Amino acid sequence: MQNLPKAVWVGLTIAIVLAATAFFIGPPPDNEPRTSDQAVADSQATTINVNDPLHDRPFVVSVWQPTPESDARQLVIVSHGFSGDRTSHSDMSQQLVALGYTVAAPTHPDIAGLESGDARLDPLTLRPRHLSLTIDALELEADGGFESVTVVGHSLGGYAGLRLAGAEPVVGTQIESHCDVADDHLLCSDASLARFKTLAASGTSFADARVDRVVLLAPGYGPLFDTPSVDLETDVMVITASTDRELPAEQVEKLAARLNVDVQPVDGGHYVFLRPCTSAEADSVPEICADAPGVDRDEVHRALVEAIDEFVRAS
Repeated sequence: MQNLPKAVWVGLTIAIVLAATAFFIGPPPDNEPRTSDQAVADSQATTINVNDPLHDRPFVVSVWQPTPESDARQLVIVSHGFSGDRTSHSDMSQQLVALGYTVAAPTHPDIAGLESGDARLDPLTLRPRHLSLTIDALELEADGGFESVTVVGHSLGGYAGLRLAGAEPVVGTQIESHCDVADDHLLCSDASLARFKTLAASGTSFADARVDRVVLLAPGYGPLFDTPSVDLETDVMVITASTDRELPAEQVEKLAARLNVDVQPVDGGHYVFLRPCTSAEADSVPEICADAPGVDRDEVHRALVEAIDEFVRAS
């Protein structure tokens, strides 16, 4: 079980099952999800533990530091998709650090949070809190802090990035209109809607004034944000995958329209944003690791890193 890659990657089937059933069950989150030793070694990152004072447990963060001579003071926080981990986007993280950025990627204990019996540990509330705590920890290590902070979020990570940018979920006409026409069991089951209402009723804001911009890679949970809730001052870039079967392009396009930004497409499906798989992962989860003919995941990532770099420097 130690290197089982399904615990590393986004598990859409698991997400649907968990979202469709009660989430107030099971043990509290303790350790990080099982992560491939090979993936951690290949990531070439250092590892830090950041404590979450809410339940006095640490979460694990991979950190990539630029060379001292780069003198860059730009921080990028990477938030993976559901049930992924800190290595999910490690190739792009390495490319960004080569351009002079400090990059950090936490592992979010999504499944344990859903099973915890505590709404404060639900991924929709735990993730944005952990991103801010990650910024706290890195600012303590950085002499004088950072000139800017960018959050790059894939799928559920995009939701977390929007929360830090000040967007507030609203369980009202926006999600109701979506569910009236969409066959979306992840968002529209009775259990899911009850869960969202419970979380929205808390009224907790996760806006973090230190975040200057967010990059949304196939962002999920877009129908939870209505127009007033996404009137942000933070700069936003939205990227979608051209053949995404897990997240309809229309859902991303509607969110981008409410954000008043254009959608930039890349070739590939929902998982094209993940790092290239190890051989063991490719054998175990080919549906996540294999791209369509003509899609070069490495090339897609190189172009994405260039776009992110241009976005940061232009804003």
